[in-house]
Amino acid sequence: MINKKMAKLRQEYKNVPIPDELTALVQQAVQKKPKKSYPFLLWGTCSAAVICLIFTFTVVTNSTVANAMRNVPVLNQVVAVLTGQTYADKSKNTEADIKTPKVEGLADSELEKQINDHYIKTSEELYKEYKSYVSKKGEHYAVSSSYDEILNTERLLVVRFSVEKTMASSYTENEYITLDKKEQKLIGLHNLFKDGDYTTIIKNYILQEMKNEMKHDPNKIYWDESEISPAMTAENLENHFYINEKNKLVIMFNEYDVAPGYMGPVGFIIPTKVIEDELINHDYIK
Repeated sequence: MINKKMAKLRQEYKNVPIPDELTALVQQAVQKKPKKSYPFLLWGTCSAAVICLIFTFTVVTNSTVANAMRNVPVLNQVVAVLTGQTYADKSKNTEADIKTPKVEGLADSELEKQINDHYIKTSEELYKEYKSYVSKKGEHYAVSSSYDEILNTERLLVVRFSVEKTMASSYTENEYITLDKKEQKLIGLHNLFKDGDYTTIIKNYILQEMKNEMKHDPNKIYWDESEISPAMTAENLENHFYINEKNKLVIMFNEYDVAPGYMGPVGFIIPTKVIEDELINHDYIK
């Protein structure tokens, strides 16, 4: 059971403005209709142009390398994830180290702008919040943000955006975006399944796995089912899943969502046999 102090601390940390931003972004992208100017692209009902089909793409996190590659004619449409706007500051009791991802090279410049605008807005809000703590003498506060590429195959790209906030202790919030480079669309979790029954199936499997882990490892502790339920909603799962290199569905939870903070972010690989009857197809999950 979460004690009142921990619950209050967790709620304060969860004021990070990532979830609403990325939820809106994903929903806009998966519902977006294709532009007439891209008749050669393959589109699903929830597709949004993300990466050009003509080339095999590599995400480049070094701006010098990315710019050099663009000067080569054959590679001039390479997609790059670079560091955009940064915020850095340090005082006696506070510190900020905020890095903003910047996507370049998408076939759909409008989608590229939407993604970048959301990242920019998130960083601005984080820095604004940080400055409010600077003005409060004696307040100890640190904030940092980063991004990394979890998966980059010929078909899929998974990007994780992380924000860490530190007061009395630290809390890290992770959000995920999964892209289909071949079909040029953002993948929503709900796009993988026939109907909404998948949330119940996933929840029941994870709850059973939690019980098994606690039974065999006394160092693992998970909250009661009633406390875990908010993290198991369709809306929350939408921003906390990805598809791994073995084409398996992975569900991730942030610190304090389902377990004490010492366990950090926890994840569960969902066996395909558990969800295969609910899958629309096996294009992504195998």
